[in-house]
Amino acid sequence: MKRLLPILCFLLLTATASADRVKVRLFSNNTIDFINISFDLGTYNLVSGDTAVIESEVGNDKSVELTPQGRNVHVSINGYDYGSHPSVSFLATDTACILCLNPRNLKQRTYEGNLTVSVNKNGKLLLINDVEFETYIAGVVQSEIYGNETDIFRVQAIISRTWAMKNINKHASEGYNFCDQVHCQAYLNRCVRPDIMLGTMMSSGMTIVDSTGNLIETPFHANSGGQTANSEDVWRAAVPYLRSVSDTFSYHMRQSEWVKVINEDKWLKYFSSKHKLNTSDDSIRNELLTFSQSFSPSSTTAPPTVSPSRVMALATAWVSARKAPSAWSGSASPTTASSAITIPEPTSSTTRSTRAPTSKTTSTRLHRLLKRTNLPPHAPSQKKTTGWDDSSASATARNAKKPTTPAPTTSTK
Repeated sequence: MKRLLPILCFLLLTATASADRVKVRLFSNNTIDFINISFDLGTYNLVSGDTAVIESEVGNDKSVELTPQGRNVHVSINGYDYGSHPSVSFLATDTACILCLNPRNLKQRTYEGNLTVSVNKNGKLLLINDVEFETYIAGVVQSEIYGNETDIFRVQAIISRTWAMKNINKHASEGYNFCDQVHCQAYLNRCVRPDIMLGTMMSSGMTIVDSTGNLIETPFHANSGGQTANSEDVWRAAVPYLRSVSDTFSYHMRQSEWVKVINEDKWLKYFSSKHKLNTSDDSIRNELLTFSQSFSPSSTTAPPTVSPSRVMALATAWVSARKAPSAWSGSASPTTASSAITIPEPTSSTTRSTRAPTSKTTSTRLHRLLKRTNLPPHAPSQKKTTGWDDSSASATARNAKKPTTPAPTTSTK
């Protein structure tokens, strides 16, 4: 049986839909105390403020080593000392310039655009990539999803572009727009795949807005575990286009199954400190420690076939469900305004059951909390560790910026 969902979503192509350039912090999860920078393509001017660190341009015949020295950056080029500076910037002399970054004990990355290096408050190197917005989006798409169809990349580019425009000032207080990790969007290299570049270019400037013309929130995750979450179950604010749906596309895909183990005391302490529950109360303690969660997708059930002509429409639907289209394929064209799409009914379901405590108010609150929390498949024994499937939407939801104003349902144009 299938259900018909009208999808409302505007895909806008406007001059304001993409910023010219953005600043992205690189290696934001790492501590960098040394980096070697080489040049794969083009040449750069190496400056500190308005002053040249070296008079000639640096290119593939140069190797630059940077280390923190107090609050300054020490520069060495081909083994020669070029002093210490408050910050240094590599300014590309052309649009086709590529930097190779080699921090100590970390994998090499390559990026386009400019690079500024300074020393952070912890005395380590801070690297900021100043790059064209669409170049950044292509790098995000390459870092975030896998696949081999241009339409997959086109859809993800629209989702990532919308998120970036909505959250353009996420790190403004720190002097840049985004970090390179899933706190914002993964940006682990410049885009090197022509099909991803093509998909990004085909959607250039396209974003998703609500019926009032405002950009919507488009958070996404690697794998929902089979069911997405309502926005209020993650951020407490209900948003019409972020509704829980069954996600059969996630079945049997990468990261669809994994387990996290937590000590019982830590489990109870979470609810005590985070949600101010009295875990000494027998009824509350029993509610938290005695429940069941079953999830039974058929091991032989394959994800439903998606009509190629509906890929873009399905993308809109899954944006509404906070699902990035990491496994779709096909050749699609954008749907027309007010189009209706058919989404297959789930072939399996997720169920949870709990014992109600004595207080009806407490019961309602606990049911809501337990719904928001990744539950163990079975209740733990006393003083033993608790294991549960941690792949639900509320656990893997990313870019957790709380939506503030519920937006109207959207439509495609």
